[in-house]
Amino acid sequence: MTDSTGGGVADLLRAVKAGDLQARDELIALIQPELRKCADRLMRHQPNGHTLQPTALVNEAYLKLFGTDDPHFTDRRHLMATAATAMRQILIDHARRRNSNKRSADGDRIALESVALSYEGNGVDVLAMDEALSSLTEFDPQMARVAELRVFAGLTFEEIAELEDIPLRTLQRKWSAVRAWMMGKMA
Repeated sequence: MTDSTGGGVADLLRAVKAGDLQARDELIALIQPELRKCADRLMRHQPNGHTLQPTALVNEAYLKLFGTDDPHFTDRRHLMATAATAMRQILIDHARRRNSNKRSADGDRIALESVALSYEGNGVDVLAMDEALSSLTEFDPQMARVAELRVFAGLTFEEIAELEDIPLRTLQRKWSAVRAWMMGKMA
């Protein structure tokens, strides 16, 4: 995917914006492996028995990304950042639907201990992650976006630094503090 030279994804994005359906199909085929890699990584950290599969997550992300008549992506990084947000929303919606099913017949919440959810070694509670990101957004929206790009899109620090126009060293320094803060919020 050559974006910095103006080829690859950037050319396809321009064609998609102009309404070229073949370019949209080529773009989807080009980014599919990257989206699949993100989905696989995200789903590895979900509870055992999770009913949403990586392929379904990618397919739902496609619908969010290209379901409108006017996709507004400027480059690969912007597309992946938007995909990260879409995947986050999909996982959160799925977790909320699952949690709504954990209510008793009279509508009371069932105690968590009685719900046999076992997480893999370093599982991530997407609802707790969403709450932490929402809290972070209140006092540092840029770092909340960085966290979303890092966790949900799997972008490198170099890609995020370029996308968010932050010096790499500053980003890495701030990330250490934000990561520790988020882990504390999610504990």
